[in-house]
Amino acid sequence: EGIINKNNEVNDYDSSSNVTNNQNQNQTPSQDGKISENINNTEPTKEITVSGTAVKGIISDGIVTVFSLASGNKSQEPLVQAVTHDSGHYSIKINDYDGPVLIEITANPGSSKMICDVITGCGDYKFGSKVGLNSDFKLQSVVSDLEVDKPNIANLNTLTSLVSAQVLSQQNIDSKKILDANSQVADLFDLSGNISEMTVVDITNDSMLKNADPDIIMYSILNSAIVSASSNDTNSISTAIKKLTNNFLKHNGQLSNNSTRDVSLATI
Repeated sequence: EGIINKNNEVNDYDSSSNVTNNQNQNQTPSQDGKISENINNTEPTKEITVSGTAVKGIISDGIVTVFSLASGNKSQEPLVQAVTHDSGHYSIKINDYDGPVLIEITANPGSSKMICDVITGCGDYKFGSKVGLNSDFKLQSVVSDLEVDKPNIANLNTLTSLVSAQVLSQQNIDSKKILDANSQVADLFDLSGNISEMTVVDITNDSMLKNADPDIIMYSILNSAIVSASSNDTNSISTAIKKLTNNFLKHNGQLSNNSTRDVSLATI
């Protein structure tokens, strides 16, 4: 086991799971991440790599889709797709693109799984067991500026979804609005830095917790606690995330301090 710090995470990601720019958007990516071969042999003038981990808890076989925000709104067609590995990791290459992006992870019912990271369990599933995800499941992350000569980290979790929800609720999206939304969510939970770059580990894995930085452990627990505060015995994970997001937007990018009906900071 390697040491996990604030900037790096031990992973088993295989770079062969990249997906080329989409040629057929109606196909679901296979486990090796490939949708179709690029029929144009012209070498791209600029190739950007975006990678990260999808955690609510760890999501395997999730469909990761990148959308352009360059026009100020979410594009109708995706730029590229891939799938997550058992560790929740993904990596995607984007060719010849400038501007901010929205990254989404959705589920392929029957194959996409999530490790339950809620201490009290996820419905009929115990803490640490794998839970099937339904077609309503979604997490999001936004990246304000993609870099060519450095890694672009875009993790997908509950907090990155709040940032994305705040961004997508606005018109004429640009890098400033993305950075402002990041700051707003960071301030709300007393965090610092770019939320999409913050590492979240599997809190059901004792060895990962043992080797993780204390700040990473707290952030990972917070990622779980936020959704736990939004759920009850009858809610699905998807419903809990939607409830959380709706309450966050209802309060203009905040959460109530104490409420019996809404998701509150006190409950979290």
